[in-house]
Amino acid sequence: MRILYRPFISSFFFLFCVHPLSSQTSNPFAYQFLYTGDLLYNALGGIKSGTNYLGIANINIAFDTQKAKMWQGGTFFVNLANMHGSEPSKNLIGDFQGITNIEAGNHTMLYELWYYQKISTYSITVGLQDMNVAFMSNDIAGSFINSSFALHPTLSHNIPAPIYPLTALGVMLNWNVTPSVDWKIALYDGTPESFTQNSYNLKWVLNKKNGWLFIIELDKTENLLQGLSGSYKVGFYFRQSETSKLSIQNNYGIYSIVNQQLIKSKAYCISFFSQIGIAPMSLNINPYFLSIGLIGQGLIHNRPNDEISIGLANAVLRCTNVKNETALEIYYVVHLNKTFYIKPDIQYIIHPASQNRPLNNDLAAIVRFGIHL
Repeated sequence: MRILYRPFISSFFFLFCVHPLSSQTSNPFAYQFLYTGDLLYNALGGIKSGTNYLGIANINIAFDTQKAKMWQGGTFFVNLANMHGSEPSKNLIGDFQGITNIEAGNHTMLYELWYYQKISTYSITVGLQDMNVAFMSNDIAGSFINSSFALHPTLSHNIPAPIYPLTALGVMLNWNVTPSVDWKIALYDGTPESFTQNSYNLKWVLNKKNGWLFIIELDKTENLLQGLSGSYKVGFYFRQSETSKLSIQNNYGIYSIVNQQLIKSKAYCISFFSQIGIAPMSLNINPYFLSIGLIGQGLIHNRPNDEISIGLANAVLRCTNVKNETALEIYYVVHLNKTFYIKPDIQYIIHPASQNRPLNNDLAAIVRFGIHL
């Protein structure tokens, strides 16, 4: 029960201390509190049946240099995080892709610390960053709970990238080529320090052994189907590090993301998404990834903000002991008000593959709730 007390104590603290300031738009400081919790029940298959709870609390602080009457276009940003609770993929499910995207163990840490500067059609971000905020992100599939819909496992499981739960130093340049085209490039620390050596993410090491990670992405927004909006992304990443003084390891991959509205009316909208990731089979445990899905918003009368979605994610694995893993997920989001939502979710995992041994197909139910202040 001790694990359950911590998020609610944190919630009351931030509600009292932070929320009143967030409404002061003329204040150069902006505050935000976020909490996400998952109650998961593994009904059958996987490692064993059981119930787990896990959660993450974030406090975000931003400082706007223009509102402070210093200079235009600048923002300092800090994100503090507390991850807590069980690890269902590790203890119950045994899946490769990650049944919940907030699983991280128990850590309290500095998650992000960066400075952003916009100059005309360009912007630059420097500091401690989560690469997945800017790259490989899928706007409409981001509400899925399974980790693979948020970030392709062809990157997250193949290289030590600066992504949740452990970020790293980097510099990102964004060029708004046209109102509908963005071009982004970034260079990050190639090997973020592990939690064992870097408990609070305050130890940042840049050297040849850790190497570097380069990523580039082109984003295009276009109304291709009779005025229905769509977004399309293609990207490439390359990582270099030293395994020893005489050995340099190179790895790379490509990816694409498609979001496309299929039907839209004043009351509701139905959209389609697809994600593809490809990496060299000789270098990576997960060389190919594909996901597809449908998302419907406002399908129930008088519930314009509620969302129902179904998705499939398939990870092809270079392993002789297990088969390729496929995750099927369906969820419904109930927005109770502007700050609170509940999301019932069901996932069926075919050939859970993280244990390097065959496991029975898994059926799990999750109730996620979120607070955004």
